[in-house]
Amino acid sequence: MLVANAFNGNAIPFKSDPFWKLSLTNWHNMIDNGLRNHLVAAWHAAPLLNRRKGRIVLTGLKTSDEGIMGNLFNDLAMNGISKLTHALNYELSTHGVTSVAISPGFTRTEAIMAVMGGN
Repeated sequence: MLVANAFNGNAIPFKSDPFWKLSLTNWHNMIDNGLRNHLVAAWHAAPLLNRRKGRIVLTGLKTSDEGIMGNLFNDLAMNGISKLTHALNYELSTHGVTSVAISPGFTRTEAIMAVMGGN
């Protein structure tokens, strides 16, 4: 089993601004450190899971049908994780490997606590 929960909290607080007003650092945090790391982890795990009928669990954020949450970079990353989950199922299902995406919400880290307090 692979559980991928890679993301970069340096993008907090999340701003709901037009994408051209967001720092391109947010792209790096969301896409390179988030979505890409999920793909890289799955890429490394697939040959091992392929032999054992394994499971891949990717963490993301459940979005509305439109997938728009007001931060384009975050929207792309979260929808990318959803698409990655479907693609992994397509490619690995004949080998007995299943992929699912879960939405656990914010992980209680020091960075999240500093921004959100004790909630």
